[in-house]
Amino acid sequence: MPHSLRTQIADGEHKGSWEWLNFGLEPWESGESRYLGATVAAIASRNWNWLAPYVLGATSGALVLFIAFVAEPAAEALKPIPPLAQVIEAQRAPGAIVAARSVAGTYALIFYTEPGVVTVDASDADFTAAICRTPDLYLVTRAADVPRLVQLAATQGRRSTALARRDGVMLVHVDGPACAEGSHGST
Repeated sequence: MPHSLRTQIADGEHKGSWEWLNFGLEPWESGESRYLGATVAAIASRNWNWLAPYVLGATSGALVLFIAFVAEPAAEALKPIPPLAQVIEAQRAPGAIVAARSVAGTYALIFYTEPGVVTVDASDADFTAAICRTPDLYLVTRAADVPRLVQLAATQGRRSTALARRDGVMLVHVDGPACAEGSHGST
């Protein structure tokens, strides 16, 4: 503390502050960053030590509230799964299965939809097992996989309808008559 008082600027425009390195990392640094030292010195003073737990608790609580009410809701709008889950829930009949393949957010489907979410195995390259084993399927997959999925569903006598697309991720509904006996993946 004595050293900090000797290095504090005593007069002029920046009186009461300290020389502060500024690396141009806005918004974390600014011309006002030089006053951070004054804040640290005030907190470090023995006269204010008793407030430290309260300050820590208040700032921690404020950070949690910021994350819960500002940051997380803002980030949620950027995710592709919630709007696709809304479409599923609006159309889904009892017993329908929700599946995901090759997309991030499979766990989010569990939270945004009713139970019954499965992961389509990446080794099921042509989707046959998923299509043939599930009479009413809502599949969330990469948009690049959809043409192959639609073609396969048609060859198996199943209907496929692209319901929604968001950021390279698509929701496809597959239903219709069961696959022919002996089709790959049928049980």
